[in-house]
Amino acid sequence: MTKFDFVPLFVKIWLFLSTLICTWDASFVLLRPRTLPGGDLHAFWTPYATYIQIDKLYGDMQDQFVVEQSILNIYECIINTIALCLIFSNSQKKQLAGTFLAILANAFTFWKTVLYFQYGFPHSLPIKNYVEYIFLYVVPSSFWVIVPLLSCIAISKRISSHLLSQSSQQSEKNTQKLKQN
Repeated sequence: MTKFDFVPLFVKIWLFLSTLICTWDASFVLLRPRTLPGGDLHAFWTPYATYIQIDKLYGDMQDQFVVEQSILNIYECIINTIALCLIFSNSQKKQLAGTFLAILANAFTFWKTVLYFQYGFPHSLPIKNYVEYIFLYVVPSSFWVIVPLLSCIAISKRISSHLLSQSSQQSEKNTQKLKQN
């Protein structure tokens, strides 16, 4: 870990991959009905033909919640992209700013997903096929809660460790100065 490398590799990969996935997901929702089965753009989003049978919000043109969530996805992608650009810059100040944006983006993703679970679950009822529901909705969606949470924890641990190390070094310097006097 370099002096200011507070963002673990798995978080950098997560920020990149989640940006791609969230862009694709938001595009599906914001371009409906053209992306729905029968629409002229559906070929780019064919997995959603199955997904909208489980997560009914994605197929419901009347419910604005999924649209608002998709707009938040776009903001999230912008923050992820800026964070990654800053993290990979040569400036330590920019790297630190990118680190804090990475925490912000992951906290944002975590709470946005928790909110979506709370709002979306009742719309999925009644569940007809529990195996499909678990493997196509619960498991994949859980990554959007677990990975951002682990990312925030990992970054915070690195920052805390660095600060404690700096504090310890400063304390040792102060002790040596006192002994010299």
